[in-house]
Amino acid sequence: MSAPTIRHEWDRFESRVIARDAPAIQHSEMRIAFYSGFKAMLDLNVVIGQMQEDEGIAALRALASEARQFGKTSGDSAREDIDHDS
Repeated sequence: MSAPTIRHEWDRFESRVIARDAPAIQHSEMRIAFYSGFKAMLDLNVVIGQMQEDEGIAALRALASEARQFGKTSGDSAREDIDHDS
């Protein structure tokens, strides 16, 4: 198995969420948002890694719950993406 990459996840997300005929600016802005969100999660992982184990587990569960809650209020493509991967 090859190592996971952000690019691979972006490609999967892009193919499921962005219309093929969307303008280039939409692809560009969505890519920036996707990578920014990924970086934000990496930053949160550093913070969580410094917590006591029980606090870290609770924080991860809260983040997963927040992501699922967002998925319930989003468009179909985003919801499928969140529900599938959580």
